[in-house]
Amino acid sequence: MKKTYYERLGESVFRETLPNGLRVCVVPKDEYARSYAFFATRYGGMDTRFQLDGKWLDTPAGIAHYLEHKMFDTKEGNALQRLAQNGAEPNAFTSNALTGYYFDSTTHFAENLEILLSFVSIPYFTDESVAKEQGIIGQEIRMIEDNPDWQIYTRMMQALYASSTARTSIAGTVESISHITAKTLYDCHKAFYTPSNMILTVVGNVDPVRVVELARRVLPKEGGPKIPRDYGQEGEAVAQKRTSLSMEVSCPQFLTGFKCHPVEDGESYLRMAAIGEMACDILLGDSSPLYLRLYDQGLINTSFGGAYEMMPGVAYLYAGGDSKDGDSLAALLKGTGLATDKATEYYHNYEEVAIDSADVDDIMNVKGAALTVIDNDNDGYVNYVISVEKSLTHVSGVSSKNETTTLYGLPGDDVIDNEDIVTTATDLTKGDVVLVVQYGGRTYVEEPKTVTGEMELFNAKNKDDNKNYIKVGGEEYKQDGLEVLSNINKDNPVKFLISECDDKANGVQFDAQYDFFLDDFGNIVAFREVEGAPTQYALALDSAYSINGLTTTGQIKLLLADGTSKVYDVDMDATADRFEDLANSDDNSTKDSAVETWFGSAITDDNSMDAVLKFMGSDDATAAGAKTKGYASGNLVAYTIDDDEVVTFGPAELDDGVIVNGTSKNYIKGDNYTESGKSTFFHSSQTELKADVARGDVDLRLENSSVDTHTNSYGIDEETIIYYYNGSKGYVAVGYDNMAKMIDADKAGSIDNGKVRASVVAFDDATDVAEVIVLYTDQAKFGTDAYVYVMSVYDKSGSVYTYSVIDEEGNVLQMQSKTKGMAGKLCTYTTDGDYYVLEAQADCVSNSNKTAAADVANDVGLIVTTRTKYFKVYDFDKATDLMSDDETVKQSFVSGVNDNSNTDWERYADKALVIDVENTEADDKTAATTELTSGQYGIVVYNDDGQAEVVYVTDTYKMEVDVDAGDDDSKGDMIKSVTVNGKGIGEPTGYKTIRAAVENAKEIQMFTDAAQNYTLNVYTENATGGGVPCYGTAVVYGEKDAALNANLGNTNQPTSSGAIVIQSTTSNEIKNVAPGTYVVFATNNNGDVTYYAFTFVK
Repeated sequence: MKKTYYERLGESVFRETLPNGLRVCVVPKDEYARSYAFFATRYGGMDTRFQLDGKWLDTPAGIAHYLEHKMFDTKEGNALQRLAQNGAEPNAFTSNALTGYYFDSTTHFAENLEILLSFVSIPYFTDESVAKEQGIIGQEIRMIEDNPDWQIYTRMMQALYASSTARTSIAGTVESISHITAKTLYDCHKAFYTPSNMILTVVGNVDPVRVVELARRVLPKEGGPKIPRDYGQEGEAVAQKRTSLSMEVSCPQFLTGFKCHPVEDGESYLRMAAIGEMACDILLGDSSPLYLRLYDQGLINTSFGGAYEMMPGVAYLYAGGDSKDGDSLAALLKGTGLATDKATEYYHNYEEVAIDSADVDDIMNVKGAALTVIDNDNDGYVNYVISVEKSLTHVSGVSSKNETTTLYGLPGDDVIDNEDIVTTATDLTKGDVVLVVQYGGRTYVEEPKTVTGEMELFNAKNKDDNKNYIKVGGEEYKQDGLEVLSNINKDNPVKFLISECDDKANGVQFDAQYDFFLDDFGNIVAFREVEGAPTQYALALDSAYSINGLTTTGQIKLLLADGTSKVYDVDMDATADRFEDLANSDDNSTKDSAVETWFGSAITDDNSMDAVLKFMGSDDATAAGAKTKGYASGNLVAYTIDDDEVVTFGPAELDDGVIVNGTSKNYIKGDNYTESGKSTFFHSSQTELKADVARGDVDLRLENSSVDTHTNSYGIDEETIIYYYNGSKGYVAVGYDNMAKMIDADKAGSIDNGKVRASVVAFDDATDVAEVIVLYTDQAKFGTDAYVYVMSVYDKSGSVYTYSVIDEEGNVLQMQSKTKGMAGKLCTYTTDGDYYVLEAQADCVSNSNKTAAADVANDVGLIVTTRTKYFKVYDFDKATDLMSDDETVKQSFVSGVNDNSNTDWERYADKALVIDVENTEADDKTAATTELTSGQYGIVVYNDDGQAEVVYVTDTYKMEVDVDAGDDDSKGDMIKSVTVNGKGIGEPTGYKTIRAAVENAKEIQMFTDAAQNYTLNVYTENATGGGVPCYGTAVVYGEKDAALNANLGNTNQPTSSGAIVIQSTTSNEIKNVAPGTYVVFATNNNGDVTYYAFTFVK
């Protein structure tokens, strides 16, 4: 290798060009703990037209970026994950002329470098994986299209260049990437991912010779030909003098571009790059005359800057940043020579406002809203005025399962699908304060700028509100006019009004810390007091302590609100101080605190440790707490955890309830703590709870309440933490909609309310909504709704099993557990410290030891499916026959396998995730999926509504009789004739699903547009002919959506003389038929169900 020593830098650089053309550059840094590798190809967003194998290829815009995404896919899996497992931090990027892949690591550098060189040089694409990536990159494109920085740069490039591919967006468009195929990607890789077109740079504590040897061994021996490229013929003039775009921005932005002469590669290229950078610093730097003059005039701020860029065939210099603007229509028009007239159209959040509206001025002049005016014909009169007015609210809920986000107080439905949200926030979580605006079917969300500090002074005396202000951190801030949607709560922001400053009831106070939330123009929208960290509560499951000489140590096992449990070491001295503080926290000096009442005397510095020891148990072998649950178990504690995971705790300051002795069952005896005859908080099958949940108003009703300030009831909302304790185990749920799931409904009817007690912590005296509740009962079986299927492959180290499991969403996960023998079982799970506790479930599972032939003969132990009939899941104690018509599945509990007369519940099997366990590997990230077919054996998991949610297909048997799956557009001869008002209209086409029938419904032309009555008669016959009627039924639906979700009930009903009776009609007369009405009906010919549909049109 050639070594060059740079004396001024004190650096040595080793360079070598391999026979295949790869240029390698290594900078040894023996003192570096981390080593870095960068592997790049001279191929980027500009290279859309090139010559390969003698043919010119035109590729879609964005393909270089697309290829960068797909390069991490390998036959063995994902290269990113392999690098990460080795401790590396990998990434990649695509620019106009370059695609680079890089990583850094402290260990396994040679192994990581080999992975990097291998996956970049060996492509692996499939049409399926390429198509799947389109959705991911399409979302990325939509996000950057909503980014004003990206938009202004892209538009400047398109204004500078008319023909050069430099004007092409690196990411492309959603439309352009839709044309990318696996073949296109392979062509681009073949052309540009060749060693002669690439460079490898390594920096760190490495041996340059070993780097070169590794590159020689891993990379192809041939370098590849030089690829001709066409960047377009570009003239000297710019394509456009000016371009603009109206977007939501906190301050208007601008870029000014200067088209320069391009320079060829070589020394002149490097010299021009250096000159361009110096020119930018001299002309545009923050000490340049131009910068200072514009800054003093208030036309720019510190965001102003510039750069000189060169790419193949182009060079340009640009400068820009933010520019000040007013926030009202008058300020916007002042000095522009523009005016509004009667023809001016006004739009608020892109919805037109009537010009004669009495409040048009109020709507269009809200302080804090962004205003845009447009004069299309340059006649001095404004054509359009657009006001985009955001509101401030908070995220009140996030559902990863439903992929929705709840934004409190939005008009209409405040639960928004994540795909409809456009946000600059990295990750929206519950409690986040956000600015939000809705238009065009999208919800735009951003995090507001925040200032934290104390109010230093305020001025609210000026009649002109624009001159009133509050001072925080030496800066003056004004009040804006945006609306605050959040409900009043100590954790939520409050609308800021200068007139209420120093008002103890509502406003900002002196000598208090606040978060002030700002609008896009730096005005204050709302405020929220900054408080200390909220109290954390946990349920104690066990405790112990020991005394060794002068040293007292202790441990406590806690169940946290997130469902995890762990044994923590206790800071005994700090905990003793906490007990003493609790004893002295009661304002009423004549009344003992709850902890003192339990302890039996006042707690002071002298005996506070005695209180802690009594609470935790005894190390005396003869004591009641020895070798059993510690005394603390079953109690709610308030705790903190330090960086070393050492806990300081104290009994929770209960609004209701008492401290319990965890070594006995006293907590389920004595006073009846629930209202007589009512247990409305136990399980969702109870009518009272169902109604209450629908209202969002659930109460825990207590008898013999120990607190006078509450009316024997506490509200439970979506944030209430509910712990359950049955004397040995504890479980936790969050929110009223989850708490009912914690108790087995089969046992709920026998729960004796006289043996249930509760402890409650409420938010504060201003509300009856409970923050934390502990329910004590030993009559309920607790459990979790989360299921996993444990695969047969596992590792064992000592007493710890590492299982590969598949969850209900198809993710393949690793679980470490001390529970043995779980392989091949469906399990629920909880956590115990660092390990999972697995519990096997047997519902709807056949554990047959019979042979495949026996199973086929007896029709048990199988999921037997046909598209037109049913699938069955049988065990040996209970045969469950699930009748299906592809849209709905009916379940019967029957004594015999073939008796399907008793249909109790509908199950929707078409929405179930069907997981192919046999074809899923333990190291996969996502399980393989399949469809229900004849002869499968497996496990079905149902949701709370009795719907088949996930099916784990664990085996497949060969069936003696192959079941015909059936085809669409068949069995049309089941319909003999159809008449409307006595006139034949021809036979409709039959389909095997309701959806297919509705989407292809036969149209019935109406006589007039007005609603009217029609008589519709449908006559059937057996498929074998002979005039023998088959079975059938029909229902009328008022609109298409209802028809698509049609429920025809039992299609196995005999028709009268071959005539299907139209349900909800008299003599088959459909009354008041409006355009868009659908009639859906079905025929059942010896179990072969076919669906038909009509729709009435004008």
